[in-house]
Amino acid sequence: MLPWEKTEADDTMPDRPRGRQTTTTHARRLLARVFLGLLEDNETQDILTRPKSRRARILTRRYLALEWTDETPKDVLQDAWERFEADCSDALSKQADCDPVERICDEIASALGMKPLEASLLSLAAHTHRNQDLATALDLVGECEDHEAASLFAPMLAMDWCDVLTVLHTPSPFRALGIQDVMARRHTPTRFLAFPEQVARVIQRHSATTGEVLACFFRPSPEPRLTMSDFASAGQDVEFLQRYLRLATAQERKGVNILLHGKPGTGKTELARALARDLGLVLQEVPSVDDDKDPLPPFRRLSAYCAAQDIMAPRPGTALLFDEVEDVFPWAQGEDLFPMRRRGGGSGGDRNKGWLTSILESNARPAIWVCNVIHQMDPAYLRRFDMVIELKGPDRDTRERLVGSLFEGIAVGSERLVHLANERGFAVGHLERMANVLRVMAPIDEQEGNRMLGTLVQQVQGALGLPADKPRPDLPLPYRADCVNTDCDLAEVAAALTASPSARLCLYGPPGTGKTQWARELAERLSRPLLVRRASDLLDKYVGGTEARIRAAFEQAQAEDAILLIDEADSFLQARDGARAHWETSMVNEMLTAMEAFDGIFVASTNLQDRLDAASARRFDFKVKFSPLDAAQARQLFGDLLDLLGLSNEGSQPSMAFDALAGATPGDFANVARQVRLAPSKRNPHSLFQLLRKELEFRQEPRDGGRRIGFV
Repeated sequence: MLPWEKTEADDTMPDRPRGRQTTTTHARRLLARVFLGLLEDNETQDILTRPKSRRARILTRRYLALEWTDETPKDVLQDAWERFEADCSDALSKQADCDPVERICDEIASALGMKPLEASLLSLAAHTHRNQDLATALDLVGECEDHEAASLFAPMLAMDWCDVLTVLHTPSPFRALGIQDVMARRHTPTRFLAFPEQVARVIQRHSATTGEVLACFFRPSPEPRLTMSDFASAGQDVEFLQRYLRLATAQERKGVNILLHGKPGTGKTELARALARDLGLVLQEVPSVDDDKDPLPPFRRLSAYCAAQDIMAPRPGTALLFDEVEDVFPWAQGEDLFPMRRRGGGSGGDRNKGWLTSILESNARPAIWVCNVIHQMDPAYLRRFDMVIELKGPDRDTRERLVGSLFEGIAVGSERLVHLANERGFAVGHLERMANVLRVMAPIDEQEGNRMLGTLVQQVQGALGLPADKPRPDLPLPYRADCVNTDCDLAEVAAALTASPSARLCLYGPPGTGKTQWARELAERLSRPLLVRRASDLLDKYVGGTEARIRAAFEQAQAEDAILLIDEADSFLQARDGARAHWETSMVNEMLTAMEAFDGIFVASTNLQDRLDAASARRFDFKVKFSPLDAAQARQLFGDLLDLLGLSNEGSQPSMAFDALAGATPGDFANVARQVRLAPSKRNPHSLFQLLRKELEFRQEPRDGGRRIGFV
């Protein structure tokens, strides 16, 4: 129901105007023409017998100061309204200032390239929306069909009724403003001139502008922060997209639709904006919220898209961006997201499907549709997109450059920023927010900035459910390749991987023997990032979630050209013959499949190699066994430990039986180095030696020894 409409039961009308705007001279002249048309086609008694006849009496008294009774002659009323109309026309010819309604209508008509008849209908619709008395007079006719409404509007505009009827039903700039094509049943005349709610709210304002009206359907897209070179990691997909849009735009092709999808923060919207700038296109965006920042429902957004396409049709060199379109497309299962469009019999979903497919085939200007997921979309929609491109986010170099730009001038350590750039779970918006917060807090030095940034990172990771992958602390002891015991030459393996960086390695052995650290050293030697994933990072509480995280880890490593290290790999490669649930088997299957398809360097480390599935053995190119230290290696690391603590090792080592430390690991020495920081009294060679023996004895104790507790 429009604001000025009343129910049949409410047939009262105040003597004073209640319109939202003062009645202008244009509106008064239109009002006079409505009454002249009524009196020409009807007898006065016929008008007074209608349900809303009291309103006709009130309007006559209000504007003519004439009482309309049953005895008032028709020619008296006609003469009075004719004089009133002539006075209005004479006043308009002498007016120096422009009517605000006419001003905004002229600007809109000029911007949309309307024909004179369309501009006249726009003016009538705008005055009707702004003036309650004019709307009341029009609806005195009662419900009518489209040709009857056209016959009513035609003399008011000095036009032929056939031309008016054509404008009401033919796609045109007038209809592009959202005027509905109401031809299915009888309506009151004002229904044929009804703007969408968002347009009506703008036009009713005295200071309305053309830009505000057009913003109901599209808004200028902001300038991109990235360039096309930042999307080079997307490969041929973006290259072909760029070439296709350039040629399609030059050829003025219709029905050009591109679908970009991918996880939030992968740069889909930025790609659309950068692409438009690169091609010299004026990019407009379909709004997702109204002027009050309330979300627009799917049907309203799609209607705005259709109107935007109609408005932009005569404007070459333009394109449209439709973001967050998940809610626009009905689910493939048949859920109807547009119940308001159901008319008549049949399925609302089927009707909307035909409407959507028609929209995808008839758009005049290229459209880029953006969403995060597409699994809910019916294949009938997907096949109507010229290209369906999945974006997996900017590569590592681009993210580092972006982070460097956002945090420029902020006291934060460079290593901390590099680590932040490697956190692919953060969208660009998250990075911007962090940078803005730090600019306000203004850390005094890098130490404080690192602490502040670390807190912000942990907050976002917790909110997004991301693993807290903190920067690796400095090692207590320097890495020594000659103190790593393996059953093959690691230097030879590293050299082979330098020449051919594609392999699957299984590193197994007791804890602390240097498996993870060697993977880090390998990444540094090959100048590649190391992507570390532990069991806590990959295991998910939902069925299928673990498999999705495993697949995502391999895809991320492939996209970043990184070495993928999965620690505690036995959690994902357990023997399937001992599985107790279906998800345990599917998890192993996913891991094996991903390993086989991965074209990069994959490293799996485990302490429990005897639990691995038999099928995993043939999928590893190298199976490297890491063993504990021998006595000579233990002596070397003991010397490094003394140097680290600033202790002299002269005369201390010969008296020690390092054979007793055979079987220790580099991890044991690292643990002792950390223990001494908390126990300064142990900072002497003899105490260090005893601490190492204690570490070794603890690890060698039987895990099932000792007295049992509880019922046996």
